[in-house]
Amino acid sequence: MTTPFAISPEELTTHWLSAVLDCQVNAFSVKPLDEGVGILGLKTRVTLEGKAYPKTLIAKFQSPVAENRAVAGLYQLYERAITFYTEIAPTLSIRAPRCFHAAMTLMPAPLCCCSRI
Repeated sequence: MTTPFAISPEELTTHWLSAVLDCQVNAFSVKPLDEGVGILGLKTRVTLEGKAYPKTLIAKFQSPVAENRAVAGLYQLYERAITFYTEIAPTLSIRAPRCFHAAMTLMPAPLCCCSRI
């Protein structure tokens, strides 16, 4: 892993998930959440095994398509998603997914991982 966070489902590891979730993840499985590839992002369902909490979460990643990442970058969609899940959602009186981890970097391209249930 070249960044301090997973930028694709293939980069998820038990060590990284354990550290981010602050619990012991012994194994996990990843399945696509939607059919095909999301236009601006890739969503997966991650099922955790071990002394993990939560047992299932949704992991969102940047689009694997460079052109789609460029559009998301142009409109700051990854930054907006992170801001919503880390700053706005916790203040809402309506039910919203809990964000367990969100991170991104702007170099060389926007990279995003937002894990939540």
